[in-house]
Amino acid sequence: MQMNIETDYAVRCILYMAQREGYSKAADISREMCISKEHCIKILRKLADAGLIVSRRGSGYKLNRPADHISILDPIMVMEGTIKINRCLEHDGFCSRNAAGSCPVHQYYSGIQSILEQVFENTTIQDILDGKATAYNELN
Repeated sequence: MQMNIETDYAVRCILYMAQREGYSKAADISREMCISKEHCIKILRKLADAGLIVSRRGSGYKLNRPADHISILDPIMVMEGTIKINRCLEHDGFCSRNAAGSCPVHQYYSGIQSILEQVFENTTIQDILDGKATAYNELN
């Protein structure tokens, strides 16, 4: 399992903006984060549409709320749409065996999913910037 590269870029764009006062230009973000300008603009548009960042024509982009109020899960969900590790964990409960409710594998995956979501949800952008973000810390 891997998140797509645009998700990584989105997290990096948010980290970049979290380290600066005011607005940042897309050209500066793309250059500093080593993302093509076209990709960067596309990602920034998605983040703005989701309300994580704000854009101002001529000024650039900035976070819509403080970095300690943005979880790592926020940009991941914007870019990925889902972080479910298996199809059977989606809200529709699809199971190729029609046994999602009683399947021991489903129950195991559900526990792993819960931990993953908890770690992502409880880790803020500020935690990452401060070097305080480790999955191990979240589990203990």
